[in-house]
Amino acid sequence: QRIAKEVPGPAMPKEQGNAVVERDTEKEAREAQIREVKEIFGTQVAKAATRLGAGCKITPFEVRPLALSLLKHQHAWKAWLANPHPENVAMPDYMTQNTVVRAKSDASQAKGTVLHPLQRLMIFRWLRPDRFPVTARIYAAEVLGPGVLEPCTMDVDDLYKRTDPATPIVIITSKEQHVTDTIAAVASRKHIPLKCAPIAPGQRAALRKIMFSAPGESMWLVLENGHLDIPFLESMPAIMQSVGPTHPHFRLFITTEMHPQFPATLVDISVVQNSAQPTGFRARLYTSVKWLDPALMDAVAEPEWAALLYSTLYTHAMLRERAEYGARGWSEPHDFHRRDLLDSISFLRDTIAGTSSRSASGRIQIPWRVVQGLISDMMLGGSVRDPHDKQILDNYVQRFITPRLLDPSYEFSPRHALPKGQELPLVMRHVLQLPEGEGCELFGLGLGADNARWRAEAEEALQVFGRARKVPPEEFPAVDMSAPQLVATIQHRLQTMPQRPDLAQAEADAKATHGAKAKWLETFLVQEIRHLARLIDQATQAVKRFELTIGRAESVGACFMARSVGEIELELAHVLANGKTPGPWQLHSWPIDNLAMWITQVTRSLEHVESLIKKKHPPEFWLGGFLNPMGFTRLYMQHACRTKGIPLHSASMSIDLGHAPPAVSRYASVERQPSSAEGGAG
Repeated sequence: QRIAKEVPGPAMPKEQGNAVVERDTEKEAREAQIREVKEIFGTQVAKAATRLGAGCKITPFEVRPLALSLLKHQHAWKAWLANPHPENVAMPDYMTQNTVVRAKSDASQAKGTVLHPLQRLMIFRWLRPDRFPVTARIYAAEVLGPGVLEPCTMDVDDLYKRTDPATPIVIITSKEQHVTDTIAAVASRKHIPLKCAPIAPGQRAALRKIMFSAPGESMWLVLENGHLDIPFLESMPAIMQSVGPTHPHFRLFITTEMHPQFPATLVDISVVQNSAQPTGFRARLYTSVKWLDPALMDAVAEPEWAALLYSTLYTHAMLRERAEYGARGWSEPHDFHRRDLLDSISFLRDTIAGTSSRSASGRIQIPWRVVQGLISDMMLGGSVRDPHDKQILDNYVQRFITPRLLDPSYEFSPRHALPKGQELPLVMRHVLQLPEGEGCELFGLGLGADNARWRAEAEEALQVFGRARKVPPEEFPAVDMSAPQLVATIQHRLQTMPQRPDLAQAEADAKATHGAKAKWLETFLVQEIRHLARLIDQATQAVKRFELTIGRAESVGACFMARSVGEIELELAHVLANGKTPGPWQLHSWPIDNLAMWITQVTRSLEHVESLIKKKHPPEFWLGGFLNPMGFTRLYMQHACRTKGIPLHSASMSIDLGHAPPAVSRYASVERQPSSAEGGAG
């Protein structure tokens, strides 16, 4: 250190020293700007200015330093930040690229930095995160076209035209949806008989009988809840091939929820339609209007009918959309079904048609209090029990189904007026012109409601994309293998998998051995052997599904390139390539990555449980061989306290590490071989 102080180092060039000083000066200036922004606008805006500050490239385009713009135009930025809809006004000191292109010939165009739409989107992400989803929709419309924002609904008429009697129509639905009502409405308009049959394991014989008789008739057949009986769906391709002549008007609809084991053979011969729930109030209202029968608009000649019909649709869409906010929307989950909406419409139609009294101006006198009470208490609110939810529902009904509907200037909420015409196309066009993305403002909820909802929707979408993704080329397992070679490899790797135990015999042995004095041990061992049996079934069935998936492919690589593979198939591919245990198998058993060791663990655990079932007084237990060791220790403590008369809250358990008994040491070696210094498992 003394020599280093005495001996001077090499002299720094003058230009390099000046550059260092300039960088330090710029850094201090930026830090001073950020501190000033924090004092004026707050921490959140200062954080945004830091991330989108000088020299930061948030996209391939450079942006004027945000901190400098904030300080230069303080009043304009404060007004923009306080605006409830900032996406509809110009951003201070910035112009979007599209605006500049459109206004090139305008000499009076204000000067400002040319801002690309993606840069504008990122500034919204940091300065106004509450309006980011709305801005993202605007950006999508600018990039992909305005049609991307139009609500997407299931068109049964189009499905009927695009298919033939030999092609099943698989409709993916959810618990909240009632697709059968939509199919029934279209079938009624076409004067085609409709028959519905639920799919269940106990109905297979009846379903096969229907499948062989229905195709020859002029009818539509709807098989509901296909996810409840996957084995029956696996036999559907063979049934479709063996049926006799079909009527040209026959169609087969199969409704199902998302299921990871849905048979690929049925998907290959079907037309798959996803009847996803509409997102947003406008899309939900548009879907309800589109599903209406056009003849219903002219069912009553009175002018009040069109306003009441639209108001009922608006109220139902409002109730359904509020339920998307979870506990923030309703205290308890409520199912406002489409059947409730149709019942309300039928009630209003009969009420108006049956009212004969009229006012001096010639209008019919509708009993508004009776109508509001019946719709609120019976039609839409029949399942609402919570007093707070009931009060909210009553307020909606009294506000939207009201005599003020007869006033042409009436608005349900700001910018939500009545349609100008009564024809169905005019009403649909009116709904599409409603403002998009109002969200929580429409329901009087806080901004956190929208953020929580959009975050949950984004996470769900990412999970769906992750399950449906194509396998990257670097993850292709054994691309040069043929399908027979791959099947042979599967059988070779899993040939040591133990056979499924006889559960009936095991339960009988456990009851005979431990049922008299050790009922707790009998219950635990039966649960363990059932869990092991399910584990073996899961592995065996997954291998069979994988064999069916690749059975018709010339090579494994061609199979994975041609279709999206599920998690189970992808995990099994890794098993074949690397000899590792699939993740779903580890999730329900032991986290052992090596496949051979995992199979050994399953085999020895099954042997251990079977030996305990046959021993009347087991001298020791192998905790590592149990799938639920914590449950065993709790049951054992309860049994010991009950036997000794000790209160459970005063009991404790201790573990002493020592040498394992000979009968247990061979099981302990499954996890790892203990060293001589450590000893075996206690």
